[in-house]
Amino acid sequence: MTLQRPGTAFKTRKLPALLCLLFLACSAAVLSGSGDYRDVDPDRIYSRNIDRYGHLEYFGFYNAAGEHWNFIEELADFTNITWIAHSRHDLIVERIQQAEDVDVEVVLSLQPFLFYSDYTLREDYLHRISDLQQRLSYEALMDNIAMIYPVDEPLLHAANSKATSRAQMHLDLAQVNADIAELFPDIPRGVIFNHREIVRGDFELPQGYDWIGFDCYENLYNCNGRPFTELYSSLLEIMDEEQMLMAVPESWTRYRDYERKPLETTPAYNRRKEDMIRTLYKRMRHHYEIALSEPRFVAFVPFLWSMEPKEEEKKALGFGVDQFLRRYPEGGERFVRLLQKIGREISTQKYRYPNMSNTQTEKSFWRPRNNYEAHILDVSNAGLISAWSFNHALPHKSLRMQVGISLDGEEIYTSNIKRSFILDRSLQSESAPKLPGLGVHGYRHRLPRQLLLELDGEVATLHLRVWGDRAPEDKYRELSQEIQF
Repeated sequence: MTLQRPGTAFKTRKLPALLCLLFLACSAAVLSGSGDYRDVDPDRIYSRNIDRYGHLEYFGFYNAAGEHWNFIEELADFTNITWIAHSRHDLIVERIQQAEDVDVEVVLSLQPFLFYSDYTLREDYLHRISDLQQRLSYEALMDNIAMIYPVDEPLLHAANSKATSRAQMHLDLAQVNADIAELFPDIPRGVIFNHREIVRGDFELPQGYDWIGFDCYENLYNCNGRPFTELYSSLLEIMDEEQMLMAVPESWTRYRDYERKPLETTPAYNRRKEDMIRTLYKRMRHHYEIALSEPRFVAFVPFLWSMEPKEEEKKALGFGVDQFLRRYPEGGERFVRLLQKIGREISTQKYRYPNMSNTQTEKSFWRPRNNYEAHILDVSNAGLISAWSFNHALPHKSLRMQVGISLDGEEIYTSNIKRSFILDRSLQSESAPKLPGLGVHGYRHRLPRQLLLELDGEVATLHLRVWGDRAPEDKYRELSQEIQF
């Protein structure tokens, strides 16, 4: 079959003129390394629910069982990891045993054993973590460790310390990660960077990490002027194929933002609180959908459940979800239910894609309007159609797609609607800088054999239709192209 490219056209059906956004047809040069989807590696096909979303394995709150906090049993109903950070062996053993009893794995923070408070490396760190490893082996608790966490936000803390530097932290992490890999074999080592580090032009991943994330408690369209999807894409560009992503969604509130302002009326204050929790709700759903959409995400780690200080300590910077019911009378319960729902879906592997439309995400000056892009890669002689599509406004999404065939102006074949389901990293190559760096956008559909026999020798029109989430069936974007059968 031959694609007649001069006949290519984009159409938008039944949409107001001001909302009609035309497709941008991409040239074949954009698709270096990917001509069609005839022979796709089975690991790159995400057609079943468990294949599409099953990469997201873990849900649990950052530091939920660290220091004086211990919410293992309270959160066990909807989490499958808990975060343990302490310097006492007996308490670490006790908490890992508690987690094991309720079928929850642990993230073990080794920061107290590795670094001083100024983020310089302890001289005796190897002896300290070796002793801990021996104790955990003796107690038969090693198998319940999902991840080792050497140090939190290492590069930013090192840069802010007068005793060390980013360069020294890189050297220290390469050393300790190698030692941790020897002592805790086959257990991933994870890191969460501050977003201010990963946007630096000279940012490099320290050696020895397996799971990688960043924190940024801002609008998902505007983290230092860049959307979260772009930051995750930047990480994927420098990660190797074995490394995975962690999402750290916002689930806390700063007191400075929450407290009533001078001269603010009670009704105005209540409306502002309702808007705050509504915003957090939208951010959480949006972040969850991003994590479900990209196969390299392995963990969803909200920050955080509780921030309450010890009795003798000063007031904390803010408060966590444990206070949302009380502090957000309108909306707090809804947010907690959302977290519980997400946690149970991940823990039980019974996922439900949120299907958010662009207007359901958080409002922002930075939020782009829908802008769909699609391309027909190839139509084989056997009738296998290869294509891709995505939305610049929500580039993580797998869009709903459909194929139609028209002859002499009459549509004689229409396929079922299904989401794009093929992962094609070549779409994010250097020759295609505008295509999204994350998500599953490839699509293929095989035309029925009987249809091919009927069309033999004819020139027909191929229609590729794309729907955004929440869009009705009669509102779609269409790419049309003539084919010589």
